[in-house]
Amino acid sequence: VLGENHYLLQAISLEEVQIVGKKSYVVNCILQEQLDGKVVWEWQSIDEPELYEASFTRNKYFCDEVANKEYACDYAHMNSAIKTSNGKYIYISFKHIGIVKLDYHSKKLIWILGKKTKNSFGFPQNAVIFGHQHDLHLIDDNTICFWDNEHLSYIEMKIINDKVVDYKTFCYPTKCELSVMGNAIKASDNIVDICYGMRSPSRADIYLQPIISEFDMRTGEKLLDITIFDHSSEFVNIMYQVNRGINI
Repeated sequence: VLGENHYLLQAISLEEVQIVGKKSYVVNCILQEQLDGKVVWEWQSIDEPELYEASFTRNKYFCDEVANKEYACDYAHMNSAIKTSNGKYIYISFKHIGIVKLDYHSKKLIWILGKKTKNSFGFPQNAVIFGHQHDLHLIDDNTICFWDNEHLSYIEMKIINDKVVDYKTFCYPTKCELSVMGNAIKASDNIVDICYGMRSPSRADIYLQPIISEFDMRTGEKLLDITIFDHSSEFVNIMYQVNRGINI
């Protein structure tokens, strides 16, 4: 939601494309900005061939199955997008690529940050190289944060002139069976709220596990657990922060 009757909306379509001169079918990611019910801006992933190479999974573009449109490659898998407050840029999270920055007005790619492109960004040696991330947020127009499903981590990065100049991470301190979805929100300078997403249904104690926890990132201390004793649902996909409270 960008404002009253003002939205960024995501959709997909199955498309036949040419990749290095060969036919393939892919899941095209569509991002639209709508104002008062009218489309005022649109971008599609198939317009950027660089994204095919940046994909690290679901990218067998020329296997026999992909000859059938029904089995199109989900090479990108967009799951969140945000527009900067100055209106100049769009950041997009692709589960199977990483994070992309676009120039809003020209719609051109500025950079792709993911497993295949990490080396050009000056990451610290101990940095967790994220994958399958969800729920991108802006702290300011140069600082992004998100939940890394692959490493169960909250990650925050300040990127200036295509370089990571500040990097923070908080890894969930206990081993557990998490698979998909979930998110993390920075509640204050050192406090992070984590929504765990889908847990493994094979766990006998799944309904006794918290769906949301709050941690002090400096000390690792758990400050809060929220548990829902409702056997009709195995997970909470995402949470939202409203005036320091949490909505799920």
